[in-house]
Amino acid sequence: MMKLMQMLTVTLISILFIQTSFAQEAMQRNLPEGAKARLGKGKIREIEYSPDSNILAVATTIGIWLYDTTTYQEITLLTEHNSPISNIEFNPQGQTFASAGQDNSIFLWDINTGTRIPLFGHISAFSRNILNFSLDGKTLASGNRDTIILWDAITGEHKDTITGIPDNISDFSFSPDGTTIVSVSGGGVVSVTDATTGELKKSFTVKMTEGVISVGFSPDVNLIVIGNIDGIIYIVDITKGELIRKLTGHSDDVERIAFSPDGNMCASSSYVDETVHIWNIRTGNGIHTFTEHTGDLLGLAYSPDGNTLASSGSGDGTIRFWDTHTGEQKHIITGHTDNVSSMILHPDGKHIVCGYEDGTIRYWDISTRQQVKTLDRFMNTVSGLVFTPDGKTIVGGVDNSVRIWNAQTGKHKMLLSEHKGLRCIAMSPDGMIIATGSEDTTIRLWDINTGQLTRTLKGHNHRIHSVIFTSNGQILISGSEDNTIRLWEVTTGENIKTYTAHTDASGSHGGSPLSLEGVKSIALSPDGKTLASGGGDKIIHLWNYETGSTKLTLTGHWYPVFSLAFSPNGKLLASGSYDGEVRLWDTKTGELKSQLAGHSKWVTTLTFSQDGKTLFSASDDGTVLLWDINQ
Repeated sequence: MMKLMQMLTVTLISILFIQTSFAQEAMQRNLPEGAKARLGKGKIREIEYSPDSNILAVATTIGIWLYDTTTYQEITLLTEHNSPISNIEFNPQGQTFASAGQDNSIFLWDINTGTRIPLFGHISAFSRNILNFSLDGKTLASGNRDTIILWDAITGEHKDTITGIPDNISDFSFSPDGTTIVSVSGGGVVSVTDATTGELKKSFTVKMTEGVISVGFSPDVNLIVIGNIDGIIYIVDITKGELIRKLTGHSDDVERIAFSPDGNMCASSSYVDETVHIWNIRTGNGIHTFTEHTGDLLGLAYSPDGNTLASSGSGDGTIRFWDTHTGEQKHIITGHTDNVSSMILHPDGKHIVCGYEDGTIRYWDISTRQQVKTLDRFMNTVSGLVFTPDGKTIVGGVDNSVRIWNAQTGKHKMLLSEHKGLRCIAMSPDGMIIATGSEDTTIRLWDINTGQLTRTLKGHNHRIHSVIFTSNGQILISGSEDNTIRLWEVTTGENIKTYTAHTDASGSHGGSPLSLEGVKSIALSPDGKTLASGGGDKIIHLWNYETGSTKLTLTGHWYPVFSLAFSPNGKLLASGSYDGEVRLWDTKTGELKSQLAGHSKWVTTLTFSQDGKTLFSASDDGTVLLWDINQ
């Protein structure tokens, strides 16, 4: 068996994929059509070892990365899914693995040939623990909240559909042998269901705090562990329907649970307290505690030999490998990134600076595609970034406040007063005034030298998504979800013009955290004559800046338009939408020039290079794509 597994691994590495020697080269694998580079490897969602321990599969927002666990190098990136990957599972026989995306897609991959089989059948959103192979490797079970489908693991043919999974569950898990499903409701009701017939075999209640997050099965199928929002892990004997013991050590939500292969140990992680624990299941004693991660912990996996525990912190972008006996860290993989919330081109034109949802600010060298600097991590999303014109100072909206750093040394210089719900930030052309827009419907103007609040602009009655200065710095333009664009005189704070733009959109768009109302983004052309606005109604308006009359209306996006950018010569307008698509428009005729598809989540920010030949698109999928632009 071991020889077979080694042969399969060699086949995978030498025939199906070509291993790269450098991380920056691997980062550029399987680029979308039209893209010339990628910054970041996406946010980690789940990790899984191959049966022979030689490969670690990492499910991310942009695809599946395969790593060689001997060299810790990237083998390849699989990008066939069109959405973030929610789950991956290897066949116990090692010949195939399955992956599932948030768009209900499931692929069955053959390691020997590199072919994939799409499996169609689910119509509602997946939860986490949705894939399981039978021990003989002949059947794959996939499940969501109310339906389980059984597939032939070799041909991909549909074998059976099981319905009637108990309602109102918080999480569920297949047994390792794929024959049993355990689901747990938020109140601690445990339901044991036959995975082949759908018959409810047993139901009982475990007394616990409301708020089940995760469920895991022991290898012998007798025990389950339940992770709760109170930080407690509940060990339950499902054969007896009894709570055996509680494990305490986490301070909050227990997000992931993984059993050691022999069933004697259990690992747990919390994205709130940012720790990983290894427990002795039989005694309840804590064996090791790892505190090196920062940010969300969304992946735990034991190697099949039980000697290594891999943990992934999607917030800090690392995968760490721990010796389960000594507790020592064996290796660390870096390069994965959280959702990109903001982006700005450095005035030198050589660097792109990104703010992330995990509170970090990273500098990337455009020519080498390498991360060269990271500013201190903060508690909340970086909601905006701007440079002073000389490039010596960088300003960011972080933790509901404005922070100022020395752009060269990264040294923190100043913290401005709080502006709760800060959503956007702008810098005046002379570098003297900072403007911030917020969910509190106000715009605040700050003196960059003193840090003092100089003026508060009131007039909007809904959250403000975008603020920009005109080229002379005398006017500030703001866009809000109240369906208006307002022009403000900076010296007096007077609202001198108001344009009514866009309408409220109806319906749901894949669970966007942003509402579908009003103005989402604005941009001013380089000559200052044209104002562009993108809305929740999926429409882009081009306005005559002086008169407020509509010059062009651009339609075609299927989802809200969250980002806009004019090319340096003003001939092109780039727009980014919730569906991850970027469109390029002729600003004179309104003609759609190009559609750039490559992101799996919405496009948060767009900016052009100084020569206009490259477009940078930042996305909630954790990456920045660089596109070749022909004007």
